[in-house]
Amino acid sequence: VIGLNDAAWVDFAGLEFTTTANSYLVQLTGHNKGIGFSNNTFNGANIQATSSAYAIFYQSSSSSNYSENLTIDGNTFNNGSYGMYFYGSSNASFYNKNLLFANNTLNNIYSYGIYSYGTDSFRIENNAFNMAVSSSTQYGVYTTSGGHANIIGNRVSIQTTGSGYGIYSFTSGSSSSRNACFNNMVVVPNSNSNSRGIYMSSSYWDIYHNSVRTSGSSTST
Repeated sequence: VIGLNDAAWVDFAGLEFTTTANSYLVQLTGHNKGIGFSNNTFNGANIQATSSAYAIFYQSSSSSNYSENLTIDGNTFNNGSYGMYFYGSSNASFYNKNLLFANNTLNNIYSYGIYSYGTDSFRIENNAFNMAVSSSTQYGVYTTSGGHANIIGNRVSIQTTGSGYGIYSFTSGSSSSRNACFNNMVVVPNSNSNSRGIYMSSSYWDIYHNSVRTSGSSTST
């Protein structure tokens, strides 16, 4: 529906976007900066699939595809396999930078609420992730590579009977710029024994004041 290529300083507000095909709704290519989405409704493909081809927001893996100062605030996401599939570069010079994903409601997302690779300074704040009923592996928030993530004040409800992960991160902070994960509410009620509410496999995290309910019995963290 929307394709942005090397775009700058564009805002989308108060609109409704609906896909009539099994595809993503917003695709970003090239170097985009200063893009804003606020108070919109995104109606993705109502499909039970784990492929990123049905993501609502989509940026594919390429050193030429990266975004700066992207704001996604106060929107409603319905359906789709991913709410946001955002794949940056493995080269730190081309990381996505300064992304804000805040005050959004995601409904019936099948696989990942957010998948982020190669993002530096990602704020994920005050969102509601209401995942779809599923038997496939499911993640509310998944971040890897990049650095400095703030995951604050989110409500994550995982609905798979397979492996479910509320918040899962391989994104490291630093001694001078620590990551934060606090004031989140995570529910993983029906998943298998491998499931986890919050799983961090990286360093320099401050984790506190989170509420987690999970049926997983794994003893690893």
